[in-house]
Amino acid sequence: MRYDAIEFIRVGTEVDKDGKPIEDSGFLAPVILADKCVGCGLCETRCYRINVVQKRLLDNTAIHVVAGSGKEDRLTRGSYLALREAERRSKQSQQDKGQKEKGASDSYLPDFLK
Repeated sequence: MRYDAIEFIRVGTEVDKDGKPIEDSGFLAPVILADKCVGCGLCETRCYRINVVQKRLLDNTAIHVVAGSGKEDRLTRGSYLALREAERRSKQSQQDKGQKEKGASDSYLPDFLK
C-alpha cells in the first residue's frame, strides 16, 4: 500500500554569477507530508538500509519517525487510513461550522448587498 507521504525537494543548489541555479547542483532531500504519514516507519528503515548500510552516503538515516505531541507511537487497533480520514472529516466539519458562524452563505454577494 502506498501513502505518498514523502516528497523530495532540491537543497544546496548553487547559483551562477547572475543568481540563476546551476543545473544538477545540490541534492534531493526528503520532506514528510504529515497529513499523509501513517507513522509506520518504513521510510526510516529503507533510508537507513540504502543510504547508510549499502551506499554509505550517510552516517545516519535522513528520516526519523517520532510520535507527535500527545500521540502514541503506534495505533493499538484500527487503521491509520481510517484515522487520517476521520481527522480530515473533523477538520472539514470545523471549517464548515466556522464559516456558518461567520454568516457565510453560498452566495457570492457580500452581506451588505443582500
